[in-house]
Amino acid sequence: MRILGYIGRGHSSVYIAKTLVISENTVYTHVRNIYRKTGADSREELLEMFHSLAVATKFTLVFVLVPRPRECRQDFTLAAAI
Repeated sequence: MRILGYIGRGHSSVYIAKTLVISENTVYTHVRNIYRKTGADSREELLEMFHSLAVATKFTLVFVLVPRPRECRQDFTLAAAI
């Protein structure tokens, strides 16, 4: 979830890896899994999800991945909590 927060603030994979003291490959794996779970196809699309939630609520957000029903294309959806 920490990686998701860094992505939401627009940080690069290299920055995230150095900050969390993990390999870049680990970051790429987590990012790929976040894309899969949210249905995003790119970092830009994921950031757009973040920004649309932030604009809609106008509050500081905490992002969580919420399981979706089996019949949905996406395994998880991006939800915001205040």
